Amino acid sequence: MNKKDKNIYLIVGITIVILIAVVFALINSPIQTNTTGSLENSQQTTSTQETEKTATLTNKTQPATLSYSDAIKIYGDKRMQFGLSNGYCSVTPNNATFKSGTKFMLDNRINKQLTISLDGKPHVIKAYGFEIITLGTTLPLPHTIKVDCGTERNNASILIQQ
Repeated sequence: MNKKDKNIYLIVGITIVILIAVVFALINSPIQTNTTGSLENSQQTTSTQETEKTATLTNKTQPATLSYSDAIKIYGDKRMQFGLSNGYCSVTPNNATFKSGTKFMLDNRINKQLTISLDGKPHVIKAYGFEIITLGTTLPLPHTIKVDCGTERNNASILIQQ
């Protein structure tokens, strides 16, 4: 076998490996529903790439007219409250279990803006503010969401079940 034949086999081999990798990536790509209800490949949509990485779907549903006291009445048992204890972020409760699709309140009781991340997806909440989200995942259930507070990691967890 001459040098020219070896180079051809090498190029064909590399091309086959690349094609196999692309096909494998497309097969394992999760399908998500966008806001219009149609299906789309999340690797092809920049806005859903972060959701794919974190596996946590969240939809902001907080109307501008919902007061904090009304939010507590509605979501009192479906919320995580974030505060400070000895200079560190404290989360109450630090472990929770909910069904997929549950509307849930992230409640910042700190006097400064706070970034709360659910499986790496950030939610920026103003001082003494809150955000209502919908819990869900593209991963098989049950799934445990890791909750990070500011720059701290694994402050709490949320188990999502069917």
